[in-house]
Amino acid sequence: DGYCSEGMGYWNYGFGHHLQMGRLLRRISDGKIDVFTRPKQRLAAAYARAYTLQEGCSPAFADGCGAASKTYLKLVDEFWPDLPKALPPTSEFPSGQVWLFRGADGFSVAVKGGHNGEHHNHNDLGSYYLADGTVQLAGDPGSEVYTRRTFSPQRYESKILNSYGHPVPVIGGLLQATGREHRAEVLKSGYKDGKGFVELELKGAYDTKDIESFVRRFDYDGKAKAFTVTDRFRFAKPLTLEEPYVTMKNPVNVKVEVVKGGAYTVREEDIENPGRLAPHRTAIVLKEPVTEAEVRMTFSK
Repeated sequence: DGYCSEGMGYWNYGFGHHLQMGRLLRRISDGKIDVFTRPKQRLAAAYARAYTLQEGCSPAFADGCGAASKTYLKLVDEFWPDLPKALPPTSEFPSGQVWLFRGADGFSVAVKGGHNGEHHNHNDLGSYYLADGTVQLAGDPGSEVYTRRTFSPQRYESKILNSYGHPVPVIGGLLQATGREHRAEVLKSGYKDGKGFVELELKGAYDTKDIESFVRRFDYDGKAKAFTVTDRFRFAKPLTLEEPYVTMKNPVNVKVEVVKGGAYTVREEDIENPGRLAPHRTAIVLKEPVTEAEVRMTFSK
């Protein structure tokens, strides 16, 4: 489907150099060598705008960050002039399990399923990226500054790369597990009249059989400028539950409802991320282990 799990920064570097090489080969061969005839490359070219939330802003899933290069967008338009240039209300990458919903006023969101063995992987099934124009309001913290640890066996000691720093729950004391076998299941999705939704089964993200079901539903309302994340859990035995959301330094309204699960406390912390913006993690921690729970978080301007 053209999705680059490494993100826009790596599309700029990898596919951008490929575009330059292809243009050079066309020129020096008088058009006899054309490397842009395969359908797969067309899909990769279309990714640039399909993965753009608003001009100058793309989701920061995995190690990806930044926006599509204007230089490379011009080359895309040169080689595939029939590809749409305007951003549609919604984009979907079925194989990558990524959806983008865009509001005309800039209030936009991207959500993801996928698996935890992607290129430049973070353990982030069920993550999301909420933005207002080019400003991130909440969700995925993106990458860390690369160090020796980043590409070592200690990679997932980082709270930015493991699931702790992502807006996904800690269940029974467990973070999400690493590996392609830990994957999301898409239950349903849709979009109509400025409203979009995605529903995922995420029990497979955790290395335990005690989670019978963990369904996360995303609801986006562009007209109301609201984005809701609803989590429903069913466990084989009582488990502890910690439900976090992650915000940046930009103001956003957040309403939390513990529909089922009993009393809870709130724990807040800034996650260390040297050289980058430190995300602020707010965790809703249930006071007692439960076998069923439902938590709803609504973000609005």
